[in-house]
Amino acid sequence: MKISELSPEYRQPPPHAGLLTDLNRVVADVEAFDTSDSSSPEKLAADLRRLLTNLASAASSSSGLDGAFRVKVWHLGFRLWNACVDRANHSFPPSRVAVAEAEIRQAAPELLLVAGLPEDIPNASAKAASFFHRTGLVWLDLGRADLASACFEKATPLVSAADTEGDRAVLLDLNLSRARVASIAGEQALAVALLSRSKPLAAGSPEGIKALAEEYLRIGQAALATKPPDPAIDASNLLTEALDLCEKAAASPTTPTTPGSTPATSNLQVIKDQCLRFLAVERLEANDYGGTLRCISVWRTSLGLGEEHPSIGFMALRACLGSGNLAEAERELETLMANARAPDFVCVSAAEMYLASTGPDAAFKVLVALAARCRAGAAGAAVRVLKKVVETAGGGTGRARAIAELASDERVVKLFDGPANSHERNTMHALLWTCGTEHFYAKNYDIGADLIERSMLYVSRDEESRSRRTNCFRVLCLCHMALRHLDRAQEFITEAEKVEPNIHCAFLKFKILLQKREEDEAIKLMKTMVGYVDFNPEFLTLSIHEAVACKSVRVAIAALTFLLGLYSAGKPMSMTEAAVLRNLVALLLREPGSEAEILKYSRRAKLRMAELGMEAVCGKGTVGLCERNWFAVNAWNMAIKMAKEKKYDYCTEFFELAAELFSKGNGEDDADCLLVSKSLIMSVSAMLHTEELNKSPLSDSDLKKGIEMLSRAGKVKIKLVDYQELLISVCSYVI
Repeated sequence: MKISELSPEYRQPPPHAGLLTDLNRVVADVEAFDTSDSSSPEKLAADLRRLLTNLASAASSSSGLDGAFRVKVWHLGFRLWNACVDRANHSFPPSRVAVAEAEIRQAAPELLLVAGLPEDIPNASAKAASFFHRTGLVWLDLGRADLASACFEKATPLVSAADTEGDRAVLLDLNLSRARVASIAGEQALAVALLSRSKPLAAGSPEGIKALAEEYLRIGQAALATKPPDPAIDASNLLTEALDLCEKAAASPTTPTTPGSTPATSNLQVIKDQCLRFLAVERLEANDYGGTLRCISVWRTSLGLGEEHPSIGFMALRACLGSGNLAEAERELETLMANARAPDFVCVSAAEMYLASTGPDAAFKVLVALAARCRAGAAGAAVRVLKKVVETAGGGTGRARAIAELASDERVVKLFDGPANSHERNTMHALLWTCGTEHFYAKNYDIGADLIERSMLYVSRDEESRSRRTNCFRVLCLCHMALRHLDRAQEFITEAEKVEPNIHCAFLKFKILLQKREEDEAIKLMKTMVGYVDFNPEFLTLSIHEAVACKSVRVAIAALTFLLGLYSAGKPMSMTEAAVLRNLVALLLREPGSEAEILKYSRRAKLRMAELGMEAVCGKGTVGLCERNWFAVNAWNMAIKMAKEKKYDYCTEFFELAAELFSKGNGEDDADCLLVSKSLIMSVSAMLHTEELNKSPLSDSDLKKGIEMLSRAGKVKIKLVDYQELLISVCSYVI
C-alpha cells in the first residue's frame, strides 16, 4: 500500500512536531559553536526562551504531551546541557556573553521541568534537580544570587521526598547552596536552619559531612566578621559545629579514592585547621585568652612537625600578653620571628605589641632580632619599634636614657645607612628630637641634651641638612647653658656657627659671654650682629634685657647706645626713641661719675623733640607727655643732686635743661610755669656759685646768658606767688 492510499488521519504529522524541529535546530546551533550574528549567545538564549514558552503552552493544552514526546524533549535537554558544558570548557567570554551562556544553560533543566518526569528515564527527578543546582552555581559565580536562589527553589521540590540515595545527595547539595545564598543575603538564621536540616542527609556520607562542615565554617567566618545582632547566630557555636563534623567525617569509613585523587582526610585537616584558627580569633576577641591558647594547642598538635601558619604565633603572642605571661610571650615572639613564612610586617607588629607590655628594657633584644629578620626593611622596622618604645616609655628618666642608648647603638645606627633609608633616617631623627624637646620644656635639661645629641646620629652632613644640624647645636647650647656648663655650651654654638652662621647663633654666643662675665667680648660680638643677613633690631632689645638680667650694666649701656644709632639711620623700630634714651639714662644713674653722659643723652632727648616733634620721639597723648615729664623731672633731680655735691657747673646745665623741658608742656599749666621759672632762676644762681667757687669772674657771654634767663623767668606767667618773692626764696635755697 502506498502512502497516498492511507486515510487522511494517518497522513498527518505527530502533534507538536514543529516544536521538536525548532528545538532540535536551536540545540544543533548551540552544539555547532557558530560565532556568527545569526547564532550569537543572545539570539540562542532568546530562541530558547520562545520555545520554552511554546512548549509550556503545549504541555498545558488539552492534548498535553505524550510519553514519546517527553522522552525526546529530555534527550534534547541533555544534548543542550552537554553542549553548554563544552562551550564553557573551550571559551572564556566577557561578562555580557557569560550571562547569555548561563541563560542557555538554564534552558536545559527548564526543558526537563516542562517535559515532566518520564518513567523511562531513571532517577529523572534527581537529574533535573542536579541540572538546576549546577546552573544555580553558575549564576552564583556571576554574582546573581537572586537567579541562583530561583534555580535552587525550582530544584528542591523535585527531590524533597528523598526516596533514593541520589535524591538525598542532590537535596544536600541544594540545602548547602541555599544556605550560602541566604548567608550572602544576610539571612543568617535561614542559613543556619538549612544547615541543621541537612545533618540527616549528610549522616551516611563522609563527603557530605565534609561539605556540611565547609558551609558551617563559611557561615561561622561571616558571623565572626559581621557580628550579627541575632544571639542565635553565634560564631563560636558555628565553628564548633564545623569542627565536630570534621571529627565525624574523619571517624567514618573512608570511601575508596580513584587513582590520582586527593584523599579526603587531607581536605578535612585543612578545614579543621581553619576552624581552630577562627575559633582562636573568636576567643581572642572575647578576651578569653585561656580558650585562645587551648585552640592553638590543639591546632599545633594536629600539625605535628609541619610548619605552622604565622597567624598561630601571632595570636598566641596576643593571648600570652593578655594573660600577663610575659615569659611565654617572649618565646612566642622568638618562634614567630624564626618562622620563614611570617611576613616582615607581621613580625614588626608582634614586636610592637610585645614592647607595649614590656617597655624599653626588652627593646634592644627585639630590635636586633628584627634587624636580622627584616633584611629589606630593617630601618623601617627599627623606627616602628622605637615609636612603640617612646609611646610606652612616658617621661621617666630611666626609660628616656634607655631610649637614648638604644638609638645610639652602632648596630642600630648602621641599619639606617645608605640613601635608600633617608626617609626612615629623618623619621628616627624627628622621633628623638621630639622626645628631647619634651624633656627640654619640662626642664629636664640633661636628659633633653642627651636625646638631642643622639638624634644627630641620624642627621646627614649634606647641604639640605644644614638647618637641622644648626637647630640641634642651638638646643644643645641652651641645655648646657641651663645646666651652667658654659664652656660646653660655647663649643656647641661655635659648631652651629660653622654649619650655618645666623643671628640666633650670635645671640646665644652673646648670652654665654655675658654669663661668663666677658663683657668686652660681648660688646664686640653685639656690634657685629647688624652685619647678619637675618638681623632684626629686636635682637638688640633682647641683648639689653639679657645684660640687665646678668647685672652687666656696662654691656646694657653699650647695647642701648648702639641701638640709638639705628634711630638716627631712620630704621623702623618697635620702641620709641624716648624709651631707649630713658632706659639709657636710668642705667647711667646707677653708675657713679656719669653726670656728663646723663647730661649728654638728656640733651639728645631735648634736641630730638625739637627736631622731630614730641609725638615722634616720645609717643602720642598721655604716653608722650609722661616721657617728656620723666626727662624734665630727672634733669631737675640731677641739678639738685649736683648742687648738693657742689658740682655747680653741672647743676647750671641741668637746671637750664629742666627749664627747657618743662617749657615744652602746656604753657597754661601753673605747675609747669612755676617749675620753668624756678629752673631758670636756680640755673643762674648755680652759675653765680660756680664763679664764686672758681674765684674767676663770669665771661661776658655767661653774664648775658644769665640776664636773659632771669628775664625769661620774669616773663613766665606765675599766678601763685610774686616773682620777687620766688627769686628771693630760690636764691636763699641755693645759698
